[in-house]
Amino acid sequence: STQSTWGLSKKSSGMMHIDPVNPIVENSVIQYLKGGMNEEEHYNDFECSHYKLKGEGSFFLLGYSTPGFKDIMANGGAEIMEKKYAGFLGGSVPSIPGCDLTLGVDRATLPKKIKTPKDATPEQKEEIKEKNKETKAKTMQMVKEIGRNFALVKRNFLGAPLERTLTILLDKGTVPDSMACQIKYRPYEEYWIIPNKNSVIVVISIDFKDKVDQGLARILLLEFHEAKRHLKSMKNPPDSKYYDMSVPVGLEKYGLDYKKYSNGFISFTIFKGNLEKGGLDRVVEFLIGFRDYCQYHIHATKAYLHTRMRNKVAGFLKLINEARREKAEKKKKYKELIGGSTLNSLEEEKDATKTDIIKVKKAKQQEQHHLILSPNLSSKKKKKKKKKKKKKKKKKKKK
Repeated sequence: STQSTWGLSKKSSGMMHIDPVNPIVENSVIQYLKGGMNEEEHYNDFECSHYKLKGEGSFFLLGYSTPGFKDIMANGGAEIMEKKYAGFLGGSVPSIPGCDLTLGVDRATLPKKIKTPKDATPEQKEEIKEKNKETKAKTMQMVKEIGRNFALVKRNFLGAPLERTLTILLDKGTVPDSMACQIKYRPYEEYWIIPNKNSVIVVISIDFKDKVDQGLARILLLEFHEAKRHLKSMKNPPDSKYYDMSVPVGLEKYGLDYKKYSNGFISFTIFKGNLEKGGLDRVVEFLIGFRDYCQYHIHATKAYLHTRMRNKVAGFLKLINEARREKAEKKKKYKELIGGSTLNSLEEEKDATKTDIIKVKKAKQQEQHHLILSPNLSSKKKKKKKKKKKKKKKKKKKK
């Protein structure tokens, strides 16, 4: 879906932004709450996140696991999750073994329809019917809100350190240096939060295993570095820098080596102006989804290049299949063109006479074969000839 990022409008940005809501998890949560399902389901997501859905008695439970759970919980994760999932976390909600975080809903607390008594009057039945319609709509609205909220657990949890720091920047204008932290949100990648007077610098490491992905990622990240020049319509755009041959300023204390990551680092400097007018949620969504954003566009670019190549090959094959050679005209004989004869024409005539002689010989052989097969016919002819000769002799003697 095309959404605005960094406070830009859709028209001015035109940036493809991946929705942080996991649609598969959202639909599954709604089905669990509507139909009372109890089967266990497992789903995987980006950032090596894992979801586990199951029903346990009257409760519906969602378990969530991620590699950077401890780092996030120590840097605002517990605070933000309690704020966003009050009533769904802890307390009477049973935990799922093997999951870092468990959210739960007691399905018995959802609004239920009123049963119509047998001795109810037609007016009462109509009234109960209207109330049931209202409760059904209310329940469906609650189920959809819970489904969307649970499907945002990855965004809310991974972005908790960012949301905590940027909220302080929005409220107070400055962030203390003690808020600096390192979050290992993927198995081989991290992001860092570095307070800087009236702004916050967020540094994200980028590491791709495939060589083609590394080349395309470098082009994409360099474009981010150069994009500020073209954003003339935007006031106070965030500063972005790409570090592919060095470590960004402020990360020296972590003892990092830029060679550890295939594509180095990219940093975004966030100001208070970028967070006003509802910009906080958009900024957190973009920063948490930036790695997915890169991966999505790299694979989209590869798919586009492959389709272009396939279309080119298909076009060439079509041209080859449609191409037909022109029928060559029969060569005219020398006699037809000039007159007289040439060696070629004489040879052709000799060949023609040879074929005629062969045909005649074949005809004679067939006649002889026919005579051999029917000898009675030849003897009858001889007898007729003898009789004719005898008659002629008799006539001569009489004379």
